[in-house]
Amino acid sequence: LDDAETAIWARITELAGRFQQADRIVLGVPMGNFDYPYKLKQLIDLVSQRGMLFSFDGRAYGPLLSIPRALVIHVRGQGHDPVAYPASPGFAHQADYLDFWLRFIGVKEIRRLMVEHTWDGRATETIARGRADAQHRRLQLPRPAPGAHREGDRRRARRQPDRAAPRVPAPRGGRLGGRERRAHRGVGPAR
Repeated sequence: LDDAETAIWARITELAGRFQQADRIVLGVPMGNFDYPYKLKQLIDLVSQRGMLFSFDGRAYGPLLSIPRALVIHVRGQGHDPVAYPASPGFAHQADYLDFWLRFIGVKEIRRLMVEHTWDGRATETIARGRADAQHRRLQLPRPAPGAHREGDRRRARRQPDRAAPRVPAPRGGRLGGRERRAHRGVGPAR
């Protein structure tokens, strides 16, 4: 590898290290153009490296992480209405892909929170309900026992004292658009 490739590989290793050190994962995923944000897909593509997050022995894949749980918050401007759109497959593909990937790398339990209708007349109600559900689920995620922190966790705990779980960062140097930035911070519209 030349110097530029070595620097890029070091950044990829650093991003994968965040997953390797995590004791749980929280993802905020807004739907845009009927899919998850391309920056999230880019992050998944970058960190999903053999020998870092998964193994492959020539015959079978296996997870290299052992993360007890993840919470994925899906935010959508509309909802799936099978009466209005009978031929529509719905939005399951978005959640199913993320569930697959999280299990593939070694997450044991995945919880989903769906917040729909955030751009229509029901927005105020559904965003408030989504926040309440997120708060409820946050209380259900046990915090690590004192002294059980890994080295990098203490730094994160100082920066995010009231967060139940560390968030996965955007790629360093990467810029997030409005919806991706809001998802990165949590549920709901920009404040």
